[in-house]
Amino acid sequence: TIQAGGLTVTSGGVTVSADGIAVTGGATVSGGMQVTTGGATISTGGLVVSDGGSTITSTDSTTDSVLVHNSAATVNAGVSILKAKATADETAGTNDFNLFEAVVGDGGSLNDKTVFRVTSYPLTEVYTGGLSVRAGGATVKSGGLIVEAGGLTVQTGNVDIQTGHLDVTLGDLTVGGATSTNGITSTGVATIDSGGLTVTSGGITVADNGVVVASTDASSNTLQVTSSSTTFAEATVAAYSANTATKTSFNLIEAGESSSTLMFEVRGDGKTTISNGGLDVTDGVTVATGGLTVTAGGATITGGVTLPDDTLLVETTTSTSDTVVTAYAKNDAHQGVVFLAQTDAPSGTTTEEIVKVIMNADADNSEAASTIFKITAEPKTEIVTGGLTVTAGGVIIGAGGLSATGQTITSGGLNVAGGGITNSAVTTTAGLTSSSLITAQAGLIISGGTTTSAAITASGLITGTSGMALTTAANTDPALTATATATGYTGYVAELHSDRTASADFNFLTCKANGIEVLGVDGTGFLESAGLRVTSNGATIDSGG
Repeated sequence: TIQAGGLTVTSGGVTVSADGIAVTGGATVSGGMQVTTGGATISTGGLVVSDGGSTITSTDSTTDSVLVHNSAATVNAGVSILKAKATADETAGTNDFNLFEAVVGDGGSLNDKTVFRVTSYPLTEVYTGGLSVRAGGATVKSGGLIVEAGGLTVQTGNVDIQTGHLDVTLGDLTVGGATSTNGITSTGVATIDSGGLTVTSGGITVADNGVVVASTDASSNTLQVTSSSTTFAEATVAAYSANTATKTSFNLIEAGESSSTLMFEVRGDGKTTISNGGLDVTDGVTVATGGLTVTAGGATITGGVTLPDDTLLVETTTSTSDTVVTAYAKNDAHQGVVFLAQTDAPSGTTTEEIVKVIMNADADNSEAASTIFKITAEPKTEIVTGGLTVTAGGVIIGAGGLSATGQTITSGGLNVAGGGITNSAVTTTAGLTSSSLITAQAGLIISGGTTTSAAITASGLITGTSGMALTTAANTDPALTATATATGYTGYVAELHSDRTASADFNFLTCKANGIEVLGVDGTGFLESAGLRVTSNGATIDSGG
């Protein structure tokens, strides 16, 4: 025991084989000191190794190799229990040294494995085994958290970012669930394996490169947008583009099997194209401007078409043989109207045209447009150009008569059921005979004063309900002339025929002068006359005297 003055060993050292050594006033060892057993205890003053370092080696596997214990009841702020200090300052990161290093191995440098170190950079590195925080969490006050490889995995709980954001510059972000009050920003890929992503407020903003949503779930919507506000007044899904110069070069919305096989698309200028499947509308369609154009396939409308304030234009520009408009009642029991044209214009409106047919409407080929046929609200049906040809069935006029100028009837005759016919001149190549002209009731009136090449050449022809009367106001023209112009003619120039059997109760022929009968032939062929005068060739009576 050295009570005062200390112990100085200049060479050779000090060997304490048993019971140890106690130094109360400090000890300075220049040549080293070795304690083989019993250990060394420094009660006060501490231990200062001025040079050469210090190595503590232990072969005991049951006790701590080094224990630094401060037994003070309180420790002042800023005091270190264990402190590693270096005078050198190397923070460039090129020649950094270790302030502290934890190594495992058998003592050979080749087999040593660094587990943890604190460098002068300054940088704390965990080489093996990772970092496990059992309680209290981990707080990075500045500089952020950088994961260079392996990603960041949160096995339970959430990632709660109070301020700022989570920035993944490389690699991916994989979490069971992410909660952020200020958004998540990643330049890499953020992957959520389970639990989904819930943003309670602030929404999600993708500044660039868009959003891709994919799903392998066959029973859930891939993307569902729901507005839960009962007073919502905006767009549930909005698609905007800043490109206003070339609106036809992009789509605002598109849907299909792939980008090369689209079924539906809305172009930047608003044009909507349905490439397959058609369009089903249950509550009507309104076309405000531009009309409706069907380029192929036609249009099938089962519920009728109503155009309250516009017109319907059906046109074909390429076909040379197709029917442009077909009105077809396919029900065999149909009893309605196949085609109906209506107007609220009153009768007598001469400018209201209900139906009109125009030829060469575009006035091309050096030919003016011409009206062929029209029906007006007078009411009047008018054939303007081309005339009327009836190939079968004839023409029947129930009332009102027929007024014609220069009408030619080539065959088939003319049947007038009532109202009569008024004509200034009639030319027929078939003749006005019982087989070609049928009159009844009000009869037939042909007005004119000149002789024509018609079968009947007279100044007038009048028929009535009691028969036919031919009259003339001329002093010299015959009222009736029957001429057979064939030179080999062998028939009857005039034939009077009755379906009644021969009888004296009717006459075949009666000739009157100023109302007085002068000659008659009755139904038996008996001739009654006021007298008989033969001016030449005499008279021959074969029988009867």
